[in-house]
Order: sequence, then C-alpha cells, then structure tokens
Amino acid sequence: MTRNVMAAVAASLATGLFAPGAHAVHLELVGLGDSFDMVLASAQVAGQAHDLVLSGALTDTSSARERAMAGAGGATLPGGSVADGAEVSWDGGLFGGEAPNGKGYISTYTSASLTAQGPRPLASEGAAVSSEMALLNMQWRIVGDEGEPLGSHVKLHFDGLAEMFAVSDIDQVTPDAGSVSGLEMKIGDTTVLNVLMYQGQQALQLSYDARAGDLVTVSAFTRVMLDSAAGVALLAGQGYGGAAAVSGTLSVTSAVPEPTSGVLALVGVLWVGVAARRRVRIRPAAVPVGS
Repeated sequence: MTRNVMAAVAASLATGLFAPGAHAVHLELVGLGDSFDMVLASAQVAGQAHDLVLSGALTDTSSARERAMAGAGGATLPGGSVADGAEVSWDGGLFGGEAPNGKGYISTYTSASLTAQGPRPLASEGAAVSSEMALLNMQWRIVGDEGEPLGSHVKLHFDGLAEMFAVSDIDQVTPDAGSVSGLEMKIGDTTVLNVLMYQGQQALQLSYDARAGDLVTVSAFTRVMLDSAAGVALLAGQGYGGAAAVSGTLSVTSAVPEPTSGVLALVGVLWVGVAARRRVRIRPAAVPVGS
C-alpha cells in the first residue's frame, strides 16, 4: 500500500510540477520583408564580349500571410544564336510566411549554369555566370494566446538547412568566393544566429530565450558565382553550374510550466497525506476477546 501511495505521489508531482503549461504562444507574421533577385552572365564569343543582366524576373504570387516568388529561364549569348556562343539557364525562388499551426517558415534557392555551344571554342578569355536570390527582413511577432501575458518567458526554436555545391566539366572552374548560402536571425536588435555557408551542407538549429511580444527578424540569401580562368576554352557541350539553398522553420513554446499546475499538484499531495493520517487516528481500538 505504501509503495502504491508513493508511486501515486511521484506521478502527481511529475504531472503537475513538470508538465508544460496549458497556455500557448505562436508566431504571427507582421512584415513580408524585401526581395532581391539578379542573374548575370558574360562570355567571349568570337572575340566579342556578350553580357546578360536580368533582375525582377520572379513571378510574385504573394499573399497577406506569405511571400511567394519563383521563376526560371534561359538565354543564349550572343542572343538568339544556338549554333554558337553560350547557353545560360537559371532558376530560383523566395518563400516565407506564417503556417496555420502558428509556426513561421522561410527559404530561398537559386541555381545557374553556362554551357558552350559549338562549333567554335568559347570563353578563351573567360566566361562567368551568377544568380542571387534574397529574402530580407521578414518579421514575426511572438504572440501569447489567452493567459500568456506580454513579457512572459518563451523559447524560440529554429530548425533549418543550408546547402551549396558546384559542378564543372573542366578543372579550371571552381566556385568563386562570392558563392554563399546564409541566414541571419534577430530578436529585437540582438543577432542570435548568423551563418554563412560556402560549400557543402550544414544544419541550422537554435533554441533561444525570448519573451511574448518580441519581434523576430530573419533574412535568408543564396548566391551562386562561377567563372572559368582566363585563357581556358570551353568546347561544345562543356560547361559548369551550381546551386545554393537555405530554408528553415521557426516555432515558439512556453518556457516554464504554469504555476497553477504546480499548486494543484502540491494540494493533491497534501490531501493524500492528510487523508492517510486521518485514517490512522480514527481506526477503532481492538476489543479484547470475551469482554
């Protein structure tokens, strides 16, 4: 019996004192931020320089609760000629907003490639291609549901991934130092996460103390920059390309259990003890046999 009572007391403590509070918090989108997209390419074709400059090419399908922009395209340098020159392709996108479950999300991605078209060698004096996408200063407010007062302690979580890679048909092409995936996050004016990724893959994870009412600002950006060394010629069908992406999800939870849960648990424990002691006091005395 004693073991059963102690087990019930321990379970009551674990449930009441250490269980998460009933009150909840969520993220509310308050600013769609600023977008940026730019595609650049250059190549020497038959001794003449040809350039591609493309900006604002993403299709915008944003709403009040989401920024959504994406696009893809291609071009030939010099323009319109498929028998000679360089074929350039690219794609990219920017996404961020507020999910129905009270979480936030943000992502950007981009890729770019350049391929020589015959029959003359391309880029005897160098060729380059780059693509950049950025979603800057998207903002969420940490909002407490009913019973979660302004200024109460909460935990802000971020779970994401940054990736960057490049491929080439010739050894003389490598990612330029400007190729990068990155993410920056602020709570108020304090920077709590700042990551730059130049090659490979990296998990982005954070759990940070915050308060209900805080403003969370996140910027995500990706840029691919590739070029061939001067004096290196690309033959028909040879080329290079790269891609970069960064994405993640934000969520927020109550940092401490609700005080009332702990109080109720203690009241329950005290009641068990009082009841047990009363049973001991009122137990009738043994009556001698034959009296």
